[in-house]
Amino acid sequence: MCAYKGKICLKQYIKDKHSRFGIKSFCKASANTGYCYKIIPYNGKNFKYNKNIGIGASIIIEMTKDHESKGFHFTFDIYYSNMNSISYLVKNNIFFTFTFSRNRKAIPEEIKKVSLGKDDIRIYNIKNTEVLMMLIKDKKEVNIASNYFGYKTVKYKNKKGKYKRKREMIAIYNITKGGVDLLDCNCNIHPT
Repeated sequence: MCAYKGKICLKQYIKDKHSRFGIKSFCKASANTGYCYKIIPYNGKNFKYNKNIGIGASIIIEMTKDHESKGFHFTFDIYYSNMNSISYLVKNNIFFTFTFSRNRKAIPEEIKKVSLGKDDIRIYNIKNTEVLMMLIKDKKEVNIASNYFGYKTVKYKNKKGKYKRKREMIAIYNITKGGVDLLDCNCNIHPT
C-alpha cells in the first residue's frame, strides 16, 4: 500500500493498514534489499485476473513469468496460497515456500480435518509432487508448504544476530518473507 492523498481512481481504503488510503499494489521484491522488480497496481473492480484460478494464483503467474526452471525461490504469504498456485509453480519448476490456510477450497480433506495439540507437528506430501505441507502448533498454528526445503531442524541466524534452531522451512520463510515489508519501509521514507 503506497500512501496517496490526492484524487485518483486507483486509490483504495484498507482499515487495517498503517497508511489506510493509497494505491494498493502487488510487488515482487528482493528479500535482501527490498528492491522492487515488478509491480502490478490494483484498480478494484476493473482488475483483470483469471476468475477460474483466483486472484492469488493469477498474481503468482504474472510475477513468476520468465522464471521457469531457472532456480529462483519465491516466498509468498497466505493471501496468494491455493492449490492452483501450487500446481502452476510445480508444473513450471519454480521453487517456493509459503504459508497457507487450511480452510481453502482445494486443500486435501485429510489436512483440513487434522486437530493439533500443543507442540504437535504433522507433515504431508502432495501426491505426485515434491511439495511438503507442514502443520505445526506451538504458541499458535502455522501451516507452511514448500517444494525446496525440508522439515529437518537447522541452526540459523535471525535478524537480531542470535542463533536459533527451527524447522528449515520456517527458518527460510522467516528470513525471506520481509522483501515487500522492506520495500514498504523504503516507500515510507521516500514517499511519492
